Amino acid sequence: MSTLPQTDYKVERLDDIPLLLEQLKCMGIPSLIDENFEVHGNWQGLSLGWTVTIWLTHILSQADHCLCHVQPWVASHLEALKQLTGIDSLKELDFTDDRLEAVLRYLNKDDNWTQYEQSQGKQLIRVDDLNQEVVRRDASSGSTFQAENGKGLLRKGVSKDHRPDLAQFKFMLSLLDPLGLPLATQVVPGNEADDPLYIPAIEQVRAILSRSTSVLYVGDCKMAALNTRAFIQDGSDYYLTPLPKTIVPFEVLNDYLLSFYQRPEIEQQSELKQVYKEDTKGNKHLIAKGFERKNQMSTELDGKTITWDERQLIVYSVSHAKAQQSNLDKRLSKASKALKQLTHRKRGKKAILTLSELEKSAHEVIKHHHVEKFTKVKCKKFTSKKTVRGYAGKSARVERESHLEIEVVQNEQALVQEGGSFRTTQKSKKSDFSKKSDFSMVWIFPPSCTRSRTAMPWMAGLRN
Repeated sequence: MSTLPQTDYKVERLDDIPLLLEQLKCMGIPSLIDENFEVHGNWQGLSLGWTVTIWLTHILSQADHCLCHVQPWVASHLEALKQLTGIDSLKELDFTDDRLEAVLRYLNKDDNWTQYEQSQGKQLIRVDDLNQEVVRRDASSGSTFQAENGKGLLRKGVSKDHRPDLAQFKFMLSLLDPLGLPLATQVVPGNEADDPLYIPAIEQVRAILSRSTSVLYVGDCKMAALNTRAFIQDGSDYYLTPLPKTIVPFEVLNDYLLSFYQRPEIEQQSELKQVYKEDTKGNKHLIAKGFERKNQMSTELDGKTITWDERQLIVYSVSHAKAQQSNLDKRLSKASKALKQLTHRKRGKKAILTLSELEKSAHEVIKHHHVEKFTKVKCKKFTSKKTVRGYAGKSARVERESHLEIEVVQNEQALVQEGGSFRTTQKSKKSDFSKKSDFSMVWIFPPSCTRSRTAMPWMAGLRN
C-alpha cells in the first residue's frame, strides 16, 4: 500500500492570458490607474489598478464585457493569475459584479481620466520610442437606438450615418502617425459641432508629447477654421488641411488659376509640378499636378494679433477628376430619363394633367439629382382637334385633346465652367488646365513645414 500523500491536481487553460497580461503590465496600467484615480478609504482587497488590468485581460481574451462573467472566469484561472501577477492574495471575490460596478464609478471622472490619458500616452511614447512628428485628428459619431438624453451625451444632431432620427454621441480622436496610436480622446454630446473640438484636442496632445520638436497636425476641412490655424501657429506647430469651399469658393479658385496662367510660360512650366506613380510593369502614370502660392494670414487670438505666412497647394487629382466627371454624367443621364418619363402614361401611375403640376414635378426631379446648375426644362401644353363622324342619328362633332410635353435643355456654359476643356497646349500657347472644378483640393501649411512629405507622400513630388 502506497504511503505517498494524496495530491490534488487542477488544470487551468492559459490561452492568451500571459501575453495580454504582460502587455498591459508593460503599458503601466496598474500603477497609472492607482496614481490617477483615488478610491474610498474603505476599499479593501485587490487594488483598483490590478482590478482594471485583470478585467481588461478578460475582455480582450473572451471578447465579453459583461460584469457577471468576470468572477467565474477568474475562478477558473485563479492559480495562473496569481503566478502571472505575483499577488498571492488575489481571489475571485475581488471581481464580483458589484465591485466592478464600483470600479466604473471611480473611472467615470473626466478630470482624472484626462490626467490618466496624458500619463498613459507619455508612458507608451517613452517605452516604444515612437516618432512624435505627425498627429492625425478627426471627429466621428456613433448612433444608438436609445432614447435621447437632453442632459447627457445622447442627443440628436447632424448625422454622418444619415440617421437624423437617432440619438448619437460624438468623439474626437488624435492618433500618432504612422502607427495610429490613440493619444487623446474626447467624447461630447451628439449635437455639438466639430470645429470647437480641435483646440482642446491639440491642448491634450501637447500635454502628452514632448515639446522639443514641433508637431504637424493633419486633419480634414473642419480643422481649417482660422482660429484653429492661428492656435496651432501660435504654439510653433504646423498644420496640413484642405480648405473647404466656404473659405475658397469657386470664384476665388478661378482667380488663382487665372493669375497663374497670366504669368509667362517659362514660369508656368517651372512652377507647375507633376506627380507620377509607377505600376507593376514599370509604366508611369500621372496622378496629380499643381502649383503653390503663398498667402499672409492675420487674426486676433486671445487678445493678441497673430500673423504668419501660409502655403497653399492648388492640386489637380486625375482620379478625382474622373470620378467627378463620371458622377456628373450619371446624374445628368438619370435626371434626363426621369424628366422624360413624367409625361408618359402607364397603368398605376398618376397622370399629370396641368402645366403647373408638370413644372413642379420637373423641378423636384432636378433638385433630387442635384443638377440645378446644368439642366433647364421647358414645359409646353398642346391642344389638338379631332373630328368625330356622326352615326346612329348623332351629328358629327369636333373634340379637343390636350397633352403635355417637356423639353430638357442643358446649360452648356455651366458645364464648361464645371468641366470644360482647360488644357495646356504649346502650339496655341493657351493657358488652360484640365478642369477648374477639379482643383478642389487646396492644402495649406506654414512655409517652414517640411513634414508634409511624410503625411502626404505625393506632396514631395509637387514640391521637388
